[in-house]
Amino acid sequence: MESHRKGDLTEATVLTELKRRDISVSLPFGDNERYDVVVETPGGWLFRAQVKTGWTRDGAVVFKGCSQHTNSEGNTYERYTDGIDCFLAYSHDVERLFLVWEEEAGTSMAIRVEEPEQRHRTANWADEYDFDSRWPPDNRRIRSVSGGRSPAVEPVGECLQERRIPFVQVENEPYHFLACDDSSTRHTCSGSVVDGRIRFPTEGSEAIDAYCIRCSEVDGIYLVRDEEFDRSVSLRVDPPDQADAFINWAADYRFDERWPP
Repeated sequence: MESHRKGDLTEATVLTELKRRDISVSLPFGDNERYDVVVETPGGWLFRAQVKTGWTRDGAVVFKGCSQHTNSEGNTYERYTDGIDCFLAYSHDVERLFLVWEEEAGTSMAIRVEEPEQRHRTANWADEYDFDSRWPPDNRRIRSVSGGRSPAVEPVGECLQERRIPFVQVENEPYHFLACDDSSTRHTCSGSVVDGRIRFPTEGSEAIDAYCIRCSEVDGIYLVRDEEFDRSVSLRVDPPDQADAFINWAADYRFDERWPP
């Protein structure tokens, strides 16, 4: 198959894989952008992705992390740098989608899908770059494309102001607010409704006392204490198909019913 046709097939396959995961995707108008698609996180952040076809070579999926141009002096290669945030590389041979951040790729990237004859400490293992293991991005990655600002910061700040809760907005810390009322809350994040539950990314830090979650789909702000969950938690807004005694109902976590923490 010709390379441009293979590229079209890869892009169509990646779009299908993203939509199969119920991920919002947008395509740029025209061909002047360096990214192929824009992918939206559950919290509403947008990531620019370059779609790449992965070729299997010596037990690894390989793709180029740069663009190729031809001029009078021959072929030149250019990194994408600030033009994209990540690569979405799909291998038709192993039928897997990989997520690689732009700075991780260099001019080329090899993701190992088979054991080599001799292990190398610097090998990039497939499970580490598997799309589902890296999506949605963690808060540190979101801050890198957002300038440190969460989409929930402004509405949560308004919530605190309306309730006359003393607070200070903080930058360059794992938390966004210091809010005081005989206690404190030190983080804010945004979530979205997935399968009838509010899900949101968490960072996990000893400096964080509680999470303020803002969900625009239900126009609500919720408060969850850090000690109430381990690595993740979801709040149910719609009844499940089967009863579950361990459901965390969103209504029980409304901010006004839980402040102060």
